[in-house]
Amino acid sequence: MDKNVLLGTDFSKIIFLDNFYVNVDVENEDGSAVLDFLKEIINTTENTYIKRAACKIICELTAVNIIKNRYSSLGVLFDFLSSNTNELIDIALKQLPFFIELLTSEIEHKVIDLTDHDNGDISSQAYLFLGIKTFFFSTSKNDFPNFISTISEAEKYFLAAENVMDNRDDAWFYIILIQLTKALLSNDQEGVETMITELYKNLQVRALYEIDVTGLELEYLIFQMFDSLNRNYKIAIRSQEWLDIRHETQMILEASMEIDKLKLHNSKFNNITKKIIEESVSKIESNIYNFHLYGEHKRLIALHSQSDKRLADFIDSILQSLPDQDNGTIDDNEVLAMLVVFMGAEGGLEIYNKIQKKELSFAKAIGQFIKNNYNSNLSIRTGSLAGEEIFNVLMREIDTVLPKYSKEKRKTFSAVLEEVIRYCQATFVGNEKKRFPFLYSTSAKGKGIKASEQDLQDSMILYFEHSNIADGFEHEKSKFVDGGRVDIVYKKDILTVPIELKKSLSRPDKDMLEENYIAQAQTYTAGYDQLGIFVLLEMSDKSKEPMANFKDWFKIHHLRPSTGQEVSFPDYIISVVIPGNRTSPSSKSTYK
Repeated sequence: MDKNVLLGTDFSKIIFLDNFYVNVDVENEDGSAVLDFLKEIINTTENTYIKRAACKIICELTAVNIIKNRYSSLGVLFDFLSSNTNELIDIALKQLPFFIELLTSEIEHKVIDLTDHDNGDISSQAYLFLGIKTFFFSTSKNDFPNFISTISEAEKYFLAAENVMDNRDDAWFYIILIQLTKALLSNDQEGVETMITELYKNLQVRALYEIDVTGLELEYLIFQMFDSLNRNYKIAIRSQEWLDIRHETQMILEASMEIDKLKLHNSKFNNITKKIIEESVSKIESNIYNFHLYGEHKRLIALHSQSDKRLADFIDSILQSLPDQDNGTIDDNEVLAMLVVFMGAEGGLEIYNKIQKKELSFAKAIGQFIKNNYNSNLSIRTGSLAGEEIFNVLMREIDTVLPKYSKEKRKTFSAVLEEVIRYCQATFVGNEKKRFPFLYSTSAKGKGIKASEQDLQDSMILYFEHSNIADGFEHEKSKFVDGGRVDIVYKKDILTVPIELKKSLSRPDKDMLEENYIAQAQTYTAGYDQLGIFVLLEMSDKSKEPMANFKDWFKIHHLRPSTGQEVSFPDYIISVVIPGNRTSPSSKSTYK
C-alpha cells in the first residue's frame, strides 16, 4: 500500500479509495496492516466522504475475513455512531449487521438512542437495524415459543422505520417478510402466495432505482431462503395426498438443500446468511414439518430404512422436529404462560388443556392464533421507543390505581395519551424552530417569555387535528365543571377527557404542581371519567443548563377531594411539563 496516500490531498484520497481494489491486492496484504492503514486515513481527514468510503471498505474486508480483528472494525463503527455527523452515523447503522454477533449492550443502547434522532433517515435506519436484530438474531436455536414472540416485536420496529420516513421500501420488504412468516406458521396458503409475490415485486422495483445495492444484495439472499421455504411448504401441505412418499420427500430435501447452499454462499454476507438460516429459517422449516407431516410419521419411519444416507439423514431431521407420539401430554409452564399472554387466561387455559389431551397440537394452536391476528398493526404506538416506555409506565400506573376501570374507556384514553406523548416528542426531538417558535428564547429567534398559553393551545390543536383521533377534539369548552372553562376537550362516545393548559415562569416540582395547578385540572375531571391531562409550558431561563430527560416530563397525580365520604371513584391527572424558553445546545458552551 502506498503510504504517500496519507500525505496527499483529499482529492487524491478519494481517487485512491474509489479504486481501492485496483490499487491494493488485498489477497496478498496483511489484514491488520490494511485495517491500520484505512483507520489512519479516517483519522487524518475531516472529509465525510473519505471517512465513509474507508469505513465501508473496512466492513467489506472484515466480512470476507481478510481483516480478522472484527472487534477493531466494530470499534470504527461505534466511533461513527457516537459522532455528530449524520452521514457517518448513517453508514455505521447500515454496516452494523455485519457485526451483529459482537453487539454489546453499549452499542445496542446507542442504537436505541438513535431512534429518537432529529434526522428522520437516522431514526428510521436505527429502527430498521433493531428490527433485523430482533427478527433474525434474538432467539435461541430451539425456542419456538420465544421465536413467535420476537416476530411481533420485530414487526414493531419495521413499522416504526416505515412510519418515520416515507418510501422506506427496505423496511417494507421486512414487513412483507414477517407477514409471509406468519402466513407460513399459520398455514394461510393464500397469504403465503400473496406475500411471496409481494416480496419479489418489492425487490424488482427497488432494483430499478436503488444506487446503493448493499442491502438489496442481502435481501435477495433472504428472498431465496424464503422462496425455497415456500416450495418446501407447497409440497408439505398436500402430504395427505402423497402417493409416492419417496418422491415427495426427495423434493422437500432438494428445497431444503437449496437453503443449506446459501450457508456456503461466498460473499461478504456469508456470516449473516448462515446466522439467519440457523436462527430463523430453520425454525420455520421445522414448524412446516411439525404442522404438515405429523400424520406421515409411520410412513417416514418405513421410508428411512429403505433410503440412502443423504435421504435417511434428512428424514431423521424431519422426525426430530415432529412431536413425540409416545408422550401422552405436554406439561410445560412456559407454553401455558405464553398461551395465556396471547389468548387471555380463560382462552389460554382452554387451549392448553386441549393440547394436553392431544385434541390439538401446539403448532396448530399457535398457527390459528397467528392466522387470526397477523394483520393487526403492531407498530410502536407513540412513534418512538422513549415515548413507548413513558406510555407503558403511565398506563401501568393507571391500571394499578384504577383496576376496575372500563376497558372501553381505558382504550379510548390510551389513544388520547398516545397523541399527547407524540406531540410532546415532536416538540423535543427533530422539531424545527419555525414550527414551535413559542418554545424558544429570543436569543434563539423565538418568542421567549412572551409565549402564551394560547400559543401552546393553538399548536396542540393544530397537531391533534391531523392525528388519529382528530374527530373528538374541541377547544375552550366553557361551562365545563363548576362554571370553569377547559382549554382542550376530547369527547368521543363513552369518554370525555379534559386537557388543561397553563404557563409558568418558575420551575415547579411535583408538590408545587399539585399545590398550584392540579386541583383545577382534577375539578374538571371530577364531572366525567376519572382521567384528565394537565400540560404546563415552563418558561424559566435555560441559557446555561441542559434540558430535562424527556421521560421526566410526565407525572401522575391524585388529590384528596373535598369530601368526608369514602372515595370510590378517584380522579387522576397526568401532568406534562414542556420546557419553553429554550436556547440552542451550542449557546450553553463557553469557548476559550
